[in-house]
Amino acid sequence: MGEIENMELAQELYETMCNFMDKKGFVYDKVEKDLMVVTGGKGEDLPILLSMQVNKDINQIMAMSIMPFSVKDEYLVQTATAIAYANYECVMGQFALHKDNKIIFTLSTAYNDCIIGEDMFDYLFRAIVTIVDRFNDKFVIVANNKLSLEQIKDLICQK
Repeated sequence: MGEIENMELAQELYETMCNFMDKKGFVYDKVEKDLMVVTGGKGEDLPILLSMQVNKDINQIMAMSIMPFSVKDEYLVQTATAIAYANYECVMGQFALHKDNKIIFTLSTAYNDCIIGEDMFDYLFRAIVTIVDRFNDKFVIVANNKLSLEQIKDLICQK
């Protein structure tokens, strides 16, 4: 696929993503130059910030959520351990500890040779919100309290 066709497809997918957001009644900000939308909401206990982007350079739709708290330096290692347990529990996507002590969750899907409609954006949105909401309150506990390895495992792996 040539660069022009790739950009046209990315723009088309971005418009589909915005149409999905509009139909669902979401309040969101457009970052048109990056083909990205940014929105947020309240999970069961913590706010969830979410961005979705059509990345034309690597032909992927990427969703990302940054946890609304920072990990204390003294709890970085145990938080990394908790992230490893959480990633094992996740069927898709991954948590990571960013260099600014923030936990992020990312989920992506390629769009090469695919027909992608609003249902795909609905799926990505629901998946990321469900997964983040499952773990974010547990990460707050790990990021702010001294816990044993067993306590971390029990906390993160409980359903």
